[in-house]
Amino acid sequence: MILVDSSIWVDHLHHGNEAMRRLLFSRSVLMHPFVLQEIALGSLRDRSNVLATMRKMPQARTASTQDVMLLIENHTLYSTGIDLTDVHLLAAAMMDNETLVWTRDVRMNNAAKRLGVCYVADPQ
Repeated sequence: MILVDSSIWVDHLHHGNEAMRRLLFSRSVLMHPFVLQEIALGSLRDRSNVLATMRKMPQARTASTQDVMLLIENHTLYSTGIDLTDVHLLAAAMMDNETLVWTRDVRMNNAAKRLGVCYVADPQ
């Protein structure tokens, strides 16, 4: 499963993204509540339907505060330029060995690579 960051969602919702369409069609996308909330803060065409559809998607597990703190310390994620939502997505992926994180954010992508949970979209 692929846990998709807000950066990819925004691009897909505003401009379309073929790789994202393929993942959605194959039901390979997980939603994280923090991503849903970030998307809800933005401008959306057909807002009610988009958010309702996103709420129905398979949900990623959410990490506890203690788990997030341990991840930050044990994997030296502090002073890397990533934010709390980023760490929560990384933690969610690490709690499930079948989940990878897809982002356009360079710093988060670097952290995901370091943790072994980075997804790289097929360009086709």
